[in-house]
Amino acid sequence: MGKVGIDRKAVPENGEEDEENDVEDEDDVVEVVNDELSLLKGDELKQVVTVLSNDEVIDEELISSRIEKLYNLKNYPFNALEIVPDLTEEQVAEIFTRINSKGTILRQADFILTLLSVFWTGGRAQIDDFCKSAKKLPEKNQRESPYNYIFEPTPKDLVRITVGFGFNRGKMKDAYAILTGRDFTTKKASASLREEQFDKFKETQVSVLDNTNWHGFLKIILGLGFKSKDLISSSNNIANAYILFLMAKEKFGFGHKELEKNIGRWFFFSSVTSRYSYSPETQMESDLNYFRNAKNKNNFIKLFNSAIESELTNDFWEITVPNKLLVSSSKKNAIRNAFFASLIRKGANVLFSDRKVGDLFDPALKLKKKHLEKHHIFPKNYLSEKFNLDRRQINQVANFTYLEFEDNIEISDQPPKDYFVDIKNRYYKNKEIELDKILSDHCLPKKFYDMDFNTFLRQRRKLMANMVRSVFESL
Repeated sequence: MGKVGIDRKAVPENGEEDEENDVEDEDDVVEVVNDELSLLKGDELKQVVTVLSNDEVIDEELISSRIEKLYNLKNYPFNALEIVPDLTEEQVAEIFTRINSKGTILRQADFILTLLSVFWTGGRAQIDDFCKSAKKLPEKNQRESPYNYIFEPTPKDLVRITVGFGFNRGKMKDAYAILTGRDFTTKKASASLREEQFDKFKETQVSVLDNTNWHGFLKIILGLGFKSKDLISSSNNIANAYILFLMAKEKFGFGHKELEKNIGRWFFFSSVTSRYSYSPETQMESDLNYFRNAKNKNNFIKLFNSAIESELTNDFWEITVPNKLLVSSSKKNAIRNAFFASLIRKGANVLFSDRKVGDLFDPALKLKKKHLEKHHIFPKNYLSEKFNLDRRQINQVANFTYLEFEDNIEISDQPPKDYFVDIKNRYYKNKEIELDKILSDHCLPKKFYDMDFNTFLRQRRKLMANMVRSVFESL
């Protein structure tokens, strides 16, 4: 082996080593490596031995370069910032914000959480406890808990909700400025203004973390048919709908029936339009400015309906949904999730079953095999082998519905007509009306099994769009 590209130690004329410029030679490096290898045991040692035993061409220059880089890590500079003890809490928080904004990518919500840690430790602890409890089943003797099956909020979510409800701000950078006591006109910070804004934040957080409010809102979402977090396309959609729920309830005095109707319509509307999936802060800021014009309950409802009607037009339902939104095969497809939620909302049976979709869509069931499975109406292997279609084409939303897993296994890769005739003969003899209803509930065209695949997709997309529309208009 040739000499490793590291200079030997330079010894001064007086014969003493210069400790500050101590450089090891090749033998020293090898000794260190051997010492480290001696610490390895079991599988780790076997893995290293296997790698070292491989017959490979050794690039001495590459090895030398890498060892030298590794050795030079000891000269890597680490900077430390020492903060003098007489700084104010506000100055410490500002230092943290400025340093991290240049390094690890942090969001404005992180900075707000830092402010809470500095100025209101108890409030920050309440947020963290709420988030942990929302993910964990409560103990039997626990009186109340934010636990639920559809939404596990993060501290950032709760900050966003508090700032949106309390300060009518959708952008976190504005909220951070508010909580630091910065005046938007003078651009200067004020301790008295900071205290005032923190008091308002504290008051608002009480409402946000109130379990009666929290579960009252989530009950509306569950009632729409969104019984699983798998059907929630965007967590922003839930967070922003909760802001409007709190506004409607606490600022305008909505009763529970009014909340159910109006917030339910808004959540469904914002879901199918993916309103908060792209640039959510900008959109929420716009919405909060829009609803700021409400003077009373009736005015608030009028603004709700006006915003919804401006987007959910006939063209949206008849053109955009079937020709664009129902083509995508993404699991986050909002229309796909709204369709499955609509099956639950309507109380539809699982395809070819007497059981309800909603009953089998119970997230409390922890089974090795789920009762319910998404089924390719035109089976996947059938399409790929016979028509050479790719996954994107096969997994279009319009080719899916729900089956009990036993039926899904039985159908397997059979052509649609074969499995349909078999099921009809076994379970639906003299039950034509019942069979027609279940096919209609799942938006399957008559004689779908005789259709060309693309014709089937086009027709079913229209039926699915009409069904989702009818559920929304019934709210």
